Amino acid sequence: MNRFMKTALSTVILTTVMLVSSAYGQGTTSLEKCLDDQPNEIRECLGKTSKFISIESCYDKAKAIRSNHTKEKVRSYCFYHISEMPTLRSCLEKAYLFAETDNHDAAIFDCYSQFEKGINKATCEAISKKLSYPDKARYLKSHCQSLL
Repeated sequence: MNRFMKTALSTVILTTVMLVSSAYGQGTTSLEKCLDDQPNEIRECLGKTSKFISIESCYDKAKAIRSNHTKEKVRSYCFYHISEMPTLRSCLEKAYLFAETDNHDAAIFDCYSQFEKGINKATCEAISKKLSYPDKARYLKSHCQSLL
């Protein structure tokens, strides 16, 4: 009887482990699988998963990726290659989604550059406060002083 219980318990544990591991593998999106096989082909992989990619759908696809490194690469592609941001606010919202500091600050500077002509001193200073690196924040803030 004791041996029967051990065998039954082993079978239950093994089955549970197999079910959990297969469910974990299914959590990988088709985009993520494609990028695992072709890490430098974001555009091609996005095209395989959807015919039309908008800025929002691109970010939604990035959100579903488990790998932080791959997620950051897809966010970068979305930000720089899908379409221009319609407003400064929408641009900054997408810039804030970057996890890596270098990418975050580069995206904020890109937003500033895209909308520079319509930015006043107060908005410029607010943007400078969003930068992670103090040197970059000081640089932009000093530039803001020349605005009206």
